[in-house]
Amino acid sequence: MMNRRTERRRLNRDALQLAVFEVEDAVGELLRLPVWPATAGEPNVLLTDLERPARRVAFYADEKVGDSLREVVHAADELARMTVEIRETTSPGRADAVDLRMRPAVAEARAALAEALDRLVVQVRRSLEIAGRYRSLRAESEPIIPPRG
Repeated sequence: MMNRRTERRRLNRDALQLAVFEVEDAVGELLRLPVWPATAGEPNVLLTDLERPARRVAFYADEKVGDSLREVVHAADELARMTVEIRETTSPGRADAVDLRMRPAVAEARAALAEALDRLVVQVRRSLEIAGRYRSLRAESEPIIPPRG
């Protein structure tokens, strides 16, 4: 039979896991959002969809997870801001292509967000004492060895 403290800890772990899954889903939506066509979705709405579960993760998380979470939110904000800026200052190219001058910055912002998410997941797994290497579902990702300490 579990005592109250053990039961609360289990419930907190469960809540953290669910919130992290929601953060992963929201980040995935933002990563998949094309710059063009603008009708594909509103980046600021997707950013709001990320911030809701991020607040829950922050509530349940330890300091290291919180630090990783801030990196995710910052990278998501940068990608959303960049998408809005490109939509406001450029026009879509043929087949809704992004202006050639902006493509490297968009790719870099997407990569930074994906990498920040991977670091968050590794920290959460460590916090939850989940053993083994983490491998993102993105095809190009490499296994990530959890940091020590």
